[in-house]
Amino acid sequence: MGNPIESAGRIQRDGMALQFASYAAVLALARGDVMQAAATFEKRHPNSRALEMVRKSAVLPGTTTDSAWGAPLSPLASLGEAFVDYLRPLTVIGRMTGFRAMPFNVRAPRATSGSAVGWIGQGRPMIVSDMNFEAMTFKTSKVGGIVVLTKELALAGDPDSAQLIRQDLAAAVAQFSDHNFLNPALAEVDDVSPASITYGSPSVVSTGTTAAAFRDDFRALCNLVTSNMIAPYLVMKPTTAIALASLGDSSNLLKNISAKGGDVAGIPVIVSANTPSDADSPGDDLIILIDAAEVFMNEGGIELDASENTIVEMSSVPDSPPTASTVLRSLWQSNLVALLVKRYIRWQPRRSGAVAYLTGVNYGG
Repeated sequence: MGNPIESAGRIQRDGMALQFASYAAVLALARGDVMQAAATFEKRHPNSRALEMVRKSAVLPGTTTDSAWGAPLSPLASLGEAFVDYLRPLTVIGRMTGFRAMPFNVRAPRATSGSAVGWIGQGRPMIVSDMNFEAMTFKTSKVGGIVVLTKELALAGDPDSAQLIRQDLAAAVAQFSDHNFLNPALAEVDDVSPASITYGSPSVVSTGTTAAAFRDDFRALCNLVTSNMIAPYLVMKPTTAIALASLGDSSNLLKNISAKGGDVAGIPVIVSANTPSDADSPGDDLIILIDAAEVFMNEGGIELDASENTIVEMSSVPDSPPTASTVLRSLWQSNLVALLVKRYIRWQPRRSGAVAYLTGVNYGG
C-alpha cells in the first residue's frame, strides 16, 4: 500500500493540473484574451478552488514568466507549477536527479582542464601545474510547441476534455524538450536554444548484437565518461531495453533491465520513445550515458498563448524556413484553435567528459 500522504498530494497535483488544462481550453476559446478567459472559466467552473486565482490573473501587472518581478505575483503560478509537476515524469530530464542548479543570464568560469598533483620526495621539488578555464554565460532559453484543438473540444464542458487537453499539452512539451536535450545533431543557436547535451560529446560504435557485444560496448561507453559518475543515467528507447532484457546474459549484467527501465551495473536506465535514432545508421538506435551531477540545469515555468486566426504547419518537425512545398493549414477555415505552450529551460555540461553515447545499437537484431 502506498504512502497516503504522497497519494493525497499526487491527487491534489493532478487536480490542479486539470484546472490548468481547463484554463488553457478557455484561453484558447478566448483567443488569448485573459479577461474573457477568466469570465468563461467562472461560468464553467463556479465552484473551482482555482477560480480566485484565475480572476486575479486577468490583471497582469508584469510578465508572468519574469522570475524577479511578475512570476512571484502571478496567481496562476501554483496551477502552472502543478502542470510542470505533472509534466516532469513524462520527460527524460524530469526522471533525473542531481543536476547542478544555475540561474539564467549568469556568467561563470568553467574548467576545461584540471591541475596536477603528485608524490613529494624528501627534499625534492613539488609539481607545478596550471588550470585552464573558459567563460560561460548561461543564457535564457525556452522550449515550446503548438497543440491544435477543435473548437468543439475547447467548448466541451466534459471533464474528459480537460484531461485530453492536459495530455496533449504535456506530450507536446515532453516530446519537444526530450528531442532537444538528447539529439546529437543539435548545435547551439545563439540567443535561441542551447546545444543538446550530446552535441560534441564522444561516442563509440556498437560492436555487435549479442550480450557479449553489449558487455564490451558498455565498458567502452563508460570509459568515455571521465567524471566521478555521481549521478549517472543511461537513456535508451523502450525497444532497446526490451531487446537487452531478452538477450539472456549469463553474466547477470542485464538482469535488472526491463521495458520500464531498471539498471545496468547499478546505473539507472531511463526509457523514452523520444530517444533519437542513429542518424548515420538508419534502423539503429543510440544509448546515452549522462552524469547529471556534471550538468548545469535551470527549469522554469509554463507560458500559454492561443489563436485561431493564423496558419500553421501541422508537423512536429516544421520546415525552417518554410519552402514552396510546405503545407500550411488555416485554423480559421478549419474551425480549429491553437495553443502555444512554452517552458523556460536550459542545460549545459559543466565540463567535458560528462556525457557520451553509443551508436549503431541493434541488440538482438
